[in-house]
Order: sequence, then C-alpha cells, then structure tokens
Amino acid sequence: MASFVFESVPFFNGQGEAENFIQYYELEAVKKDWNNGKKCKVIEFCLTGVAKQAFNMLTHEDKNDFSKISKHLIEKCSNATDICIKEFQERIMKTGESPAQFAIELE
Repeated sequence: MASFVFESVPFFNGQGEAENFIQYYELEAVKKDWNNGKKCKVIEFCLTGVAKQAFNMLTHEDKNDFSKISKHLIEKCSNATDICIKEFQERIMKTGESPAQFAIELE
C-alpha cells in the first residue's frame, strides 16, 4: 500500500482567507497531478477547526465535488464565528441521542 505524504500540502483551520487556501491547495494538486476525486479525498485531512466543521456540513455527494467543497469553504469560513453560532442555534437532538450526548455536542 502506498503511503501519502502531506509534503507541501496546505492546511486550513477556517481563519484567514479561504480563497488563498483554495488557490494554494489547487496549485499543489496540479503539481501532484491529482484528479477531482483525489482533491476531494485529501482536502478533508487538510482541514481543522471551523473549516472541518464547514466541510462536515456538506452532503456525501457534495464532498465528492471539489468545486462545491471550495465554494462552501469560501462561503462558510468568511464568517467563521457565524457558522458556530448558526450550528449551535440549529442543532436538534438526534434520534437515539441521550440528553448528555446532546449537551456534549453543543459544547
């Protein structure tokens, strides 16, 4: 099994300019000759914090479309605090979720 090295691949936590991250990420993808599928798979490992939360909001289908991923990150990470507040306000208890689990998720 081939190992993957994150050499020169940028990481993004949702702070700063999402557009700059996407441009740099795409540049690295071109240098590494990645197709759309590879870009979609690798980017998940390059995101932390609010950016990772934004990524996790995407549907499974959208997570396989790099243009949708980049557009969503740019849209959601421009106001990183807003995404956390919105997620907090819209969070509802999931089926089978205990009140304790719900409270932990809100934290």
